Amino acid sequence: MKNLQFARLKVIPAITLLLLGGCFADDPDLQIDQSIQGLYDGALSANGQYSLIASIHHGASLWRIKDGERLYNWNHSSDGFTQISHVALSNNGRIALTAFQRELASWNQKNGKSIQFWQLPSQISCLSMNGNGTYALVGMDSGQTMIIDMANNGFAWSYKFPDEITACDITPTTNGIAIGTQQGGVYAYQVKRLKNKKDKTAPSQLKLGKILELEHPYAISQVSLLPKSKLLSSASRHNEFILTDLKTKEPVFEEELKNASISGVKEYNNYIVVAKTNRHIDFINQENWKTLKTVQVPKRNKWKPSGVYISDFTLVKDNLIVTGSDGVTQIFNALNLP
Repeated sequence: MKNLQFARLKVIPAITLLLLGGCFADDPDLQIDQSIQGLYDGALSANGQYSLIASIHHGASLWRIKDGERLYNWNHSSDGFTQISHVALSNNGRIALTAFQRELASWNQKNGKSIQFWQLPSQISCLSMNGNGTYALVGMDSGQTMIIDMANNGFAWSYKFPDEITACDITPTTNGIAIGTQQGGVYAYQVKRLKNKKDKTAPSQLKLGKILELEHPYAISQVSLLPKSKLLSSASRHNEFILTDLKTKEPVFEEELKNASISGVKEYNNYIVVAKTNRHIDFINQENWKTLKTVQVPKRNKWKPSGVYISDFTLVKDNLIVTGSDGVTQIFNALNLP
């Protein structure tokens, strides 16, 4: 295995924890400054306990949200900082993934050490991980796409799409994936596991069946499968956002995008929650498909030009946690959704 570097930080560094009051729509209740220079990517654990960032100048680092402590620095070389481009976290934050060019590494949150290292055929362009951290979906600029069985260290599925993969998503239970491409193609698949009765420790083999295929006019910026709602979310850059019913194959919601793209879509209770690159987070009621609430996430420096987008967000017990590309994670308490 390649000599991967991690550093355990025993002392809380000079970060800023701001306990803020005020209007929920504009002001967070807690703010954690993680990277002054900004991020290439960011990921939050679904339980809201951990934040993993890919800093522009200092590699990847894992943070505990409740007290703003940086736990580890992670790089793919002991020689210095790695320009990590993509990161992912399991639901509980115990397994982490970092990507650099064709390299993919998994990490253990308990001790900070690397678990596995993979060298892939071409440059990684998108990354997603299932809920318990056992499978990773990796898209590449060549169109090559792989599902990696991380628990047994093997490749469970591989397929080459016609052009670069620009967005990808694997469901928490590994029963579906969604793929988006540079030319606007969107593909959704059902995933079934083929058990190896002779060798239970062998890497899983997966069988995929196509559920749906869509075409957008421009490159895809976001795709996700929403299992509870049985919807496929897909968006092309600065063009359109569509929610498609997986059973009827018909759109149930469409929005024209002019000044923003979609950076993330999740389901929360009876709402579809949509994050946009203009830092708006919309709560869309599935009963009437109207936007009930919009949260405007502030950026670190209000006086500087725009360009700060939402890297990731999660919702836990009526609280919204957001990591922005400006290197700030913010918590908004008490959404008070009906």
